[in-house]
This record gives sequence, C-alpha cells and structure tokens, in this order.
Amino acid sequence: MLRFRSLFLVLFWVAQVSAAQSSDYSYVIEDDWITLPDGVRLSVTYYKPEAKQAGETFPVLLEMLPYRKDDISKTWAHPYYDYFARQGLALAKVDVRGTGSSEGIAPTREYSDTEITDAIDVIASLAGQSWSNGNVGMWGISWGGFNAIQVALRNPPQLKAIIAAHASDDLYMNDVHYTDGVFGLDEYVLSINHMMGFMQSPDYTIDDNYFANRFDREPWLFNYLRHNQDGEFWREGSLKHQFDKVQVPMFLINGLLDGYRDTAVNSFESLDTPIRAVVGPWPHAWPNSATPGPSWEWREEATQWWKHWLADSHNDNSFNGQNFRFFLRSGNPPGTSLEDVAGTWYDSSWPLPSDEMDNLMLYPNSDGLLTESVAGQSQADVLELNSTIGHELGEWWGELLPDMRSVDAHSLVYDGAPLAEALQLVGKPQVTLRVSTNSEKANWLVRLEDVAPNGEVTAITGASLNGQLRFSSLTPQPLPKGEQVSLEVPLHFTTWTFKAGHRVRLAISNGLFPMAWPSPEPLSSTLTINSEASWLQLPLWEPEITGNTINMPSAVASASLDPQLASFEAVPGVQSRNEVITNKLDDSVSIIRESAVGYRMRNPNHANDPIRIHTLRSTEHKTYKNDPANTEYRARAEYRLLPRTGSENEIHYVTEINLTSDTEVFDLNITRTLSEGDQILRQKNWQETLPRGIH
Repeated sequence: MLRFRSLFLVLFWVAQVSAAQSSDYSYVIEDDWITLPDGVRLSVTYYKPEAKQAGETFPVLLEMLPYRKDDISKTWAHPYYDYFARQGLALAKVDVRGTGSSEGIAPTREYSDTEITDAIDVIASLAGQSWSNGNVGMWGISWGGFNAIQVALRNPPQLKAIIAAHASDDLYMNDVHYTDGVFGLDEYVLSINHMMGFMQSPDYTIDDNYFANRFDREPWLFNYLRHNQDGEFWREGSLKHQFDKVQVPMFLINGLLDGYRDTAVNSFESLDTPIRAVVGPWPHAWPNSATPGPSWEWREEATQWWKHWLADSHNDNSFNGQNFRFFLRSGNPPGTSLEDVAGTWYDSSWPLPSDEMDNLMLYPNSDGLLTESVAGQSQADVLELNSTIGHELGEWWGELLPDMRSVDAHSLVYDGAPLAEALQLVGKPQVTLRVSTNSEKANWLVRLEDVAPNGEVTAITGASLNGQLRFSSLTPQPLPKGEQVSLEVPLHFTTWTFKAGHRVRLAISNGLFPMAWPSPEPLSSTLTINSEASWLQLPLWEPEITGNTINMPSAVASASLDPQLASFEAVPGVQSRNEVITNKLDDSVSIIRESAVGYRMRNPNHANDPIRIHTLRSTEHKTYKNDPANTEYRARAEYRLLPRTGSENEIHYVTEINLTSDTEVFDLNITRTLSEGDQILRQKNWQETLPRGIH
C-alpha cells in the first residue's frame, strides 16, 4: 500500500507585496493548525498583517470551505486575501473537518451541524490569538456565504458581522438539489461527491485511516435523495424560516444572473438587524471579476464594513441601518458572451416606496396574445409535456442565455402588443395559472421574456412549481386528475427595461431538461385563458419620481498568486466538450459536457518537486420524449495525482455516478476507484433504490 512519507510541515513565508499605497500593510502567509475541543485539528492558512506599532492587533476574517485550499482551490482566493490583508485585516482560510488538509471524518452533508459547531469553535480560537483584536467576521461566496449565514443564526459572541455573496436563504426551495421544489442534477453534484473522497493534502497518504474517514464514506447524493421533501433536514440551516434569530449585521451580495438572487430582498423584508445588500448584473462570481459586468470593486466597501464592525472605527452611520442598491438593466439582447450589460445603479430602500410602484396585470388570451383585459369567453390551451426541451436554459435559473425561440417553439407562449414607451421592472413578477392535468405529478416552468422587433427573445427571469407543492412545500398533495386548480408561481427577483417597440412574453412549459428532472408520466395539461383566473403581474418601477442614481467604483487590478506556489497547466490529450445530441430514432436527447484542468502546487516537503493534480469531469443527461420516466444521469470525475519522483506511478482517483429512474423509483449507483498505475488499490460501490416520492 502506497504511502507518501513526508510530514505536514508549517509553511511560513513573507509575502512579497508591492504596496499600492504607503498606508498598505505588509503581511505574512502561514500554514498552521486549529485544534478543536475533541482533539481534531483543522488546517488553516493565515494571512497576517505585520504590525506597524508595538502591540497592534487586527480583526480576523474567517472563510471555511471543503474545497481543498492547498491544491484544487489554492489559486482562487489569493486576490481577495491579498487585498484585505493589505488593509490591515487578518484572514484565516480553513478546510472543513475531514476535507482538504484538515483531520477528522468527512461530513455526511453540506453545512452539517458538526461543520457549523466547528466554525463557532474556530471563531473562538481566532478571537483568542495574540495578534487578534478579539473580533471576527465570517465571509465567502456560495458555500462560504451559506455557512456564514448559518453561523450567524447561532450568534457566537466573537462574530461581529458577515459578508455572504451568492448564498441561499432556503436550502430546499432555493438550492441546487430541489430548485423551486423540482429535482435536478448539475455538474456540482459530481464535483462535490467526488471531492469528498480524496486524500488529505499535502502528503496524500493512502492508509486505513484514509479509507475509513474519506474514501469509504457514503456520497452525499444518497442522503439528499432520501430527503426529497422539505422538512427539518433542510430547514434547520435555512435563514428564511428563522430570520428572528439573526442579531449579526449582514452584508449580502446577489447577482441577477445567479440562482440565489432572492436572498437579499427576502432578508430585507424580514430582518431588523443592520443589513446592506447589493444586487448587480452578475452570475455566480465575485463582482470585481464577474462576466458580464459592469464590475464593482466591492472589496473597498467591504473593508469599510469590516473596520466599522470589527475594528471599533464606527465612522459611517450608514452601516448601522439598512441599505439596498440594485442595477436596473436597460434590456440586452440574448447571447452567452456579453462582456457587459447596460444599465443604471440605484440606491434605495426595500421594498421600494409604494408611490414609485405600479403593478401591470396581463392576461393570456386566445391567439397567443397577452392583454391588459379579458375579452370573450374563457378557453383552454393544451400543453403536451416535451421532456427533451430546455437545454438552452442551463441547469438553474441563472447565467447568460441564448435566444429562447427554440425553447418557446415547444411551449405555450403569449405576447403583449409592441410597447409605446419603455417599462422598468424591479421585483418578483407574479404568475397565477388555472390548470388541469391528467397526472397527479406535474411541474410547471414559467419564463418572462423580452421579444425584440427583430424577433430575438431574451430570457429575463423564471421559476418552477412542483404542482404537488401548490399549497405548501411541507404538505404535498397530488394533483386531482382532470380537475382545475390554481397555481401561484412567484418568479425570481429581477430588474429589466422593456424598450419601446419590444413585447412582453409569458412562456410556459411542463419541462425544461436538464434543469428539471422530467415528470414520470406522459403528460397533457390545459391552461385556462381569456379569464381573470390566469394572469401575469409585473412590478413596474418609476425611477423618475425619486430614483437615486449612484456610481459604483469599477474593479482594480488584483494580485495573483506567485506561480511558484500554485498555477494551472493543460491536461494533455483532453479537450472540452459541450454537445447536445438529438436521436430521432428513439426521440431522445443527450446533453454531454466534458472538461479538464491541471493544477501545479509548491510541495512544502520538496521545494523542487511540485504537487501536480489533473482533474477531468464528464456528465451526460439523457431523457426520452415519449418515455419521460426513463431518464438518466451518468457522470465521471477523476483526479490524477502525478508522480513526484521517477519511481512513482500516477495515482488515479475516480468517482462514477449513475442515476436512472422509472415511474416509481430512482436507482442510484456510485462507485469510487483508487488505482496506482494499473493496480486497483481500493474500490467501493454504493447502490440504493429510492422512491421518487413527489418527484
């Protein structure tokens, strides 16, 4: 059995920082351990400013992730850590227990109780360091934002404020597993289920301890499929259901092209604590480097935020209240490669003042029209489930999207008249549908779109509804076959300007694949039109009344990590692939994605012998138009640990996920394989048949 014989050594080096201003701090980067009450040690990387005067101490910012800070994600964080350290803020980047360089047993789920409890213990440890002033802030994007919010729900005394970017307030209805209550699988499912079983860095020792604590631990997807309904499993970590517990000041950053963009407005409507929120035009990325832009140098304001709450420099009273800023999009054409979108920044409150708002009611009518009034007798439009459409929408309600005409051709579509003047939209559009269906299980996926005079169609926002959750996500009820029911579908928060000459479009389908796992039966549904029972409500804003336009500072250049410490490299013989294959013989569609990236890291044990890991991922979603129950997800991820001496073989760690369904069950099969050269060192298989439940 292979062992790498080197020990984990403390790496200490002085950062060679060229100060942009004379007031900037120099800092050191140091790898160390934080020992928890049960004796488990968590790996931590410190960015420590160097004191300018005797006895100077610093606030500490904590980011805690399972994303392997010392190899797979080593290059990601440095531009942000460098920026804050130069401002006199100390930082601690910690691997979650049982992941990356940390000791312990891998957790059984995201944001486990153990993880949040560990974070509270880490905060106490950081507050007690000799170079700390005793005040800690927690921050991060995505996972780091999620667990910052969940730690804030417990209000540890040393935690004085948080910053959470692109993080959800509802782990069931607004996360990647059951978005809007509809099951789906994206590439993240593969990445995280694979990453959790890899060896501890930087030694990558393969022994019984590794197998028991990581490799042999059940992949998380089984746990999530067992909990396919809303309940305490999801709600214990969801801000939405316990706003009253929050006492910590919160700074929230959301993106209009991100799946978690409702968190800011939901929090504003429910929190009494100091809160700042910025909703910009970004996808799932920090605003200084997001595409599309315009970029925003959020780190400048974040530094002021941290110093206000953590350094006792309460010099900005605006931080003590509530502040909401948003980017009103001017209306952009469809396309996946836009560098910037046009629009205007506004500083306001939330909800927006009532005298600035007006709700426009539109009704789907005959001949595909969307009108401001109902004329004639009610009718019914028929919608047949086509489970193979929708790859253009991606894997969640976010990102830049192409022209929607190919999807709309298989949907119910209702268009308003060309607009005589522009309309500004800010908020959550509301949709109510009066429907009937021939199945107890059905999903509705609703989109708000902009139709340009040249026919191009831009997706603005949308949402899904699992019909069984029409009353409550906690109490599912089967749809009554053949009976009409009303479905309320609140669309996700958005901003948009419909230009004069453009048309408002409402598009409705029963499937969008692979975002939504298809309903199990061939499905026919009806929508009542020419009736006040089905409608679209647009929250229109009139900024010319009191709208306060503002300028947001553009991003400054970021320091990159010394390539001697970490860099990317090509993976030989592998090319990215993104392909949709339609098979007319069996009416199936397959969405195939393949990618690879290589990482090179300085080896703390052997300076001239770098650690090199190549990562490869492939996913295939497949479904059938006439047999939607027969849907498949097949995925494979591989880490190749390249040899560090001429006598060693490559170590290959592989995870394969196969999920299939029929009308009643999901069959999940996951295999992990660890090999050295041609020899299999360990293979572990998990297989379970799980009821589909409400999906």
